[in-house]
Amino acid sequence: MNENQKNVTAPSGQDSGDEVRKDLKGLLGSVRKFLSELLEIRSNTDAVATKESINADIPFKGHTSWILVCSIFIASIGLNANSTAVVIGAMLISPLMGPILGMGMSLAINDIDTLRRSLKNFTVMVVLSVITAFLFFYLFPLRDESSELLARTKPDIRDVLIAFFGGLALVIARAKKGTIASVIFGVAIATALMPPLCTVGFGLAIGKPWYAAGAMYLFIINTIFIGLATFLVIKYLRFPMVRYANSQRRRMIARLASITGILVMIPAGFTFYQVFQESLFKKQAQEFLQDTVEMYQFNGSGRYVDNLTKLEYVDDGESLVEVVFMGDELIPDNVINTWRTQKNQFSRLKNAELHIIQGGRDDSEEKFNYVSELYEKNKAELLNKDEQIRLLEEELATLTKNVGKQIPFREISAEAKANYENIDALGFSYLITTDFNKLDTVPVFEVKWKDGLRTDQKQTDAKKMLSWLKLRLQDSTLVIKQVN
Repeated sequence: MNENQKNVTAPSGQDSGDEVRKDLKGLLGSVRKFLSELLEIRSNTDAVATKESINADIPFKGHTSWILVCSIFIASIGLNANSTAVVIGAMLISPLMGPILGMGMSLAINDIDTLRRSLKNFTVMVVLSVITAFLFFYLFPLRDESSELLARTKPDIRDVLIAFFGGLALVIARAKKGTIASVIFGVAIATALMPPLCTVGFGLAIGKPWYAAGAMYLFIINTIFIGLATFLVIKYLRFPMVRYANSQRRRMIARLASITGILVMIPAGFTFYQVFQESLFKKQAQEFLQDTVEMYQFNGSGRYVDNLTKLEYVDDGESLVEVVFMGDELIPDNVINTWRTQKNQFSRLKNAELHIIQGGRDDSEEKFNYVSELYEKNKAELLNKDEQIRLLEEELATLTKNVGKQIPFREISAEAKANYENIDALGFSYLITTDFNKLDTVPVFEVKWKDGLRTDQKQTDAKKMLSWLKLRLQDSTLVIKQVN
């Protein structure tokens, strides 16, 4: 290619590059414009109507107070009956959201009078709700710890996110010209302010303050993050600030509102961090258990009771991973040490204690306590009360039978050695058998005879020993197993 050809083709390539850049710039501009029109909410916001509607929901007296009492009763009954539909109905008619939105809005627009009214009504609302729920559960004869109740005692990271995004959706719906009622109803269900307050009353009524503390913590999380979402949306929408004639008073109130807003956001951020850390700890703990404990294969009648696994997270302290095994077979120490080594490979489990609970047939009282705890945790999932009673009776019958079959093995082995000179070793275990209609626990003695003993002599001695053991222990279900 000569020089003239180069001079001719170069401008053509440059023009093509300019056209591509122009097309790309136009495409990005179109996308930006589309997203701006799609997500823009300021132009369709009615600030005056929004403030009026929020202010109208703040007062808590007369009709509103009666509606709250009725909704608390409905929610308490629904939680007691483990009915999700009834709880949802109570949340729809509850007026709890008004003062919380009022607090968030007043902080955003520097309205100290609205903030004062919102705090006063919010306090009255919480106290009245807890007292009403407490009286219901204290006087009502049925106080089952349903799954709906227990679900409100331990908040996690999902509750924080639900409260925050629910608050965002609620304020945006309120701010729109022509409020979207369906969004308001949906947020009332999602954020679930009513059930935690009912659970606080339930915990106090049955004498379990840790239930009340966990439920109140969930309620505080919902309140803080709904208020925080309200504050951020009102600020973004640039609602006009409240003006005061006295400039000095205006500045003082502005400072107070700013300080209060910061004080609210600090615990909100701390709560989010704490709950997030706990969620990460529990996630790694579950992964650890799946890779180790749940993979362990028992040779005998041992069993890992995953329902009783306890995961306790302690910030800057010793967290706990507790697992429970039932049955006769003990986990070897070398396996447990291997689990502890594997646990330390997880970054959030290094400082956690791995507690293994297990035991043989001499731990009937401990087993009874754990069976009782297992029953309490799972009874909400049973079909009806008859099923609950049947399960408990079966567990108690098994424990009673096992207690009655306690074997004084040390004395038996000494007597066997004295009576049978050909015996070389003696073992004992329980064998769980079934005919697929019922389970049975059979005591089994394993006998090892001395080397060189004739087969007919082994059979004769085994029959004599079986007769002696049945008479000695008063148990006709005994079995002797000869080991070569």
